[in-house]
Amino acid sequence: MQHIIPSDEYWISRLSGDRFIPIVEPCAAAAPREETMNADISCILSYLYNGRGMNPREYQWSGIEGIIKTRLSERGISRTQDYINVLETDPEEWQTLISRLTIHVSEFFRNPVTFEVLSEIVLPALMTRKLKTPCPCIRVWSSGCACGEEAFSMAILLKDFFKTTNRCFDVRIFATDINRSVLKKAGRGTFDTEQLKNVKLKHLNRYFTRHSARYQLDPSILDMVSFSYYDILDTRTYVPPESVFGNFDLVLCRNLLIYFQQESRTRIFDKLFRALASGGYLVLGEAESLPEQYHPRFSRELGKVHIYQKHQ
Repeated sequence: MQHIIPSDEYWISRLSGDRFIPIVEPCAAAAPREETMNADISCILSYLYNGRGMNPREYQWSGIEGIIKTRLSERGISRTQDYINVLETDPEEWQTLISRLTIHVSEFFRNPVTFEVLSEIVLPALMTRKLKTPCPCIRVWSSGCACGEEAFSMAILLKDFFKTTNRCFDVRIFATDINRSVLKKAGRGTFDTEQLKNVKLKHLNRYFTRHSARYQLDPSILDMVSFSYYDILDTRTYVPPESVFGNFDLVLCRNLLIYFQQESRTRIFDKLFRALASGGYLVLGEAESLPEQYHPRFSRELGKVHIYQKHQ
């Protein structure tokens, strides 16, 4: 997932199995405005925006200041300009900062009910419609993809659907994130058991090979997904450049929007709406919903899941 880590005062803990996972309570508090920040930190944020195209100001919570101060201390740097000079000349430091500012916790088939609806309702309806076209092609975009678990989950569903129905369409799955280091991990397709806890046994046996404590994804699934860097706040484009023209049948943007200010969410929704093909499906996270102004443009697939179909 692609989002800025909130400060400690906004963390709450949720017990999941035998471990505690830090999560954010949506709308717990408003983000401190930039003018209340340390002037040196604001200078670095300006560099991230103007020099790197990243816009931390847009995020709803700001643990940014503490993260940057900690990193400066770790590097033994006291002057802001000295750190900016390091960012400009040291690609590894830039990637380290991005990794600190973003979190990327995900798993295969996260929120299993959502994927059941995709498998049993959305995909059959989509395929029926595609069969009426001369060159059937399925286009999918996973935004804020982290290590690719969500995109690979969709690839598995599609592979299974084609196997069951004895059909084979051209499939293009584009997965994007702002964190280049996790994109590299995603491309390797290796995962630990915790990331696979929702994977069905038949899928585990069919599409994964165990190597010691980790699992390697089968090349037939790995090759279905194309990973690329993309900032969802990029104002120059409305789709990932890797996809060329968008027109997606399915866009997954889950557990990302809750971290943005309202104005930014509206901009992102406009981008997602434009990226979707007519009749395409938008999948949001459990804590997310359509802005009111978009209600007339979508119909909700089922009340219990956040899947919406763009009106044709």
